[in-house]
Amino acid sequence: MIHESRVWSEVAWWMSVYAPLKLKLYAIAPLSKAYYKNLDPWKCFELGGNIAIDTIGSNKIALDIDASLSPLMRKVANKTFSIKSPKGYGIILDGPIPEPSYSIIRALKLNNRGDWKLVNGDDLKEGLRVGKFLQNLGLKDATAIHSSFADTDGLTYMLLPPSETCKWQGYKSTVLGHSTCLPICNQSPNGKHDFRARTFVHYTTDLLDWNEFCKIVGLKI
Repeated sequence: MIHESRVWSEVAWWMSVYAPLKLKLYAIAPLSKAYYKNLDPWKCFELGGNIAIDTIGSNKIALDIDASLSPLMRKVANKTFSIKSPKGYGIILDGPIPEPSYSIIRALKLNNRGDWKLVNGDDLKEGLRVGKFLQNLGLKDATAIHSSFADTDGLTYMLLPPSETCKWQGYKSTVLGHSTCLPICNQSPNGKHDFRARTFVHYTTDLLDWNEFCKIVGLKI
């Protein structure tokens, strides 16, 4: 697919938007979620690429919701930095996740990955309860919580506005298995791409933290 470079005034405007948040950013391929190593994120952005928050380097928590927002999550979204994505919503909280929540979420993530030798049984029992609670809020599993838990590739990030991706990327296969560079979509029902840009639901530099999030949604750990 064809992508165009951005004029410098547009790049500078977006830099001014994110500068107050002091985020560490990643360079992401145009129209995709694929990470580019050894490339300045703003140079990539200028050349038409996407941009993402590195949640580990930024000490932030990103919640990935592939659904409509429930009333409670809508309340959270309106009180912190939040975005609309092609498939749902993203909510950014100030990190880190404190104990005992950290150990419980970590156990849930390790269990989902099959790293059972590293899982504490008591933490997992509580984690399964917490996971079910979070599912009811639209967080499908522990992988929807991007924080200081690196994924299998050692990274954890969430794309930010105005990054553009196809709504169907990751629908029938892996995210990186999506035919982004071709004029046909290998994951949509009709073979057509549906590229959409991320937008802000609520922009603020005053982020909720994990404990404030739990208080709003009624999660007790």
